[in-house]
Amino acid sequence: MRTPQGAAGQAAGEPAIIRKYANRRLYDTSRGRCVTLADLGRRLRRGEAVRVTEARSGNDVTRQVLAQILCEAETTAGARALLDEALLARLIECSGAANADHLRAALHQALDRVNGGGPAATGAAGSLRPRGTLATRAAVARIDALQARLRALIDDAGTVRRDGGKD
Repeated sequence: MRTPQGAAGQAAGEPAIIRKYANRRLYDTSRGRCVTLADLGRRLRRGEAVRVTEARSGNDVTRQVLAQILCEAETTAGARALLDEALLARLIECSGAANADHLRAALHQALDRVNGGGPAATGAAGSLRPRGTLATRAAVARIDALQARLRALIDDAGTVRRDGGKD
C-alpha cells in the first residue's frame, strides 16, 4: 500500500494492523483503540497504510474494508461523487474479465498521472488536496479528466472482451 507516517507501536514503513470483529467493530492494534471507517479513510488520505484482518480467522479483509470506505464516501459525496452510476456499472461489467489485469494497470497509471506522479511523489492524493479556489478548480478538472479516461479505458476493456475475451 502506501508508506505510513508512523504511529505508536508501529515500525516505520509497516501498515497499521486493524482487527475486524464479527460485530463489525474495528480495533487499531497500534493505537489500542476502536476506530471507524471514517477514521481509516482519514488515515489513508494522509498517506498512512493499513492492513485489516478478521479477528477470529486472521484472514486479510483489507480490500473489502477499503471498498466499504469508498462506498460510504461516494454515498455522502452526492453531486461531487468521483464515480457516477454509469462508470460504476461499467467497472462491474469489466470485473472478472480476461483483461482485468490490463484495466487495473491502466487505472493505476491514470491515477498516478492525476496525482502528479503517484502517492510516492505527492503523498496520498496530495496534488488533489484543494488549497484555495484555483486549486479546487484544478482538482475538479483533474477528477473530470480522470473520470473521462476511466470511461475510455473501460470502453476499451469492454470492446476487447466482446471481441473475443473471456467473461
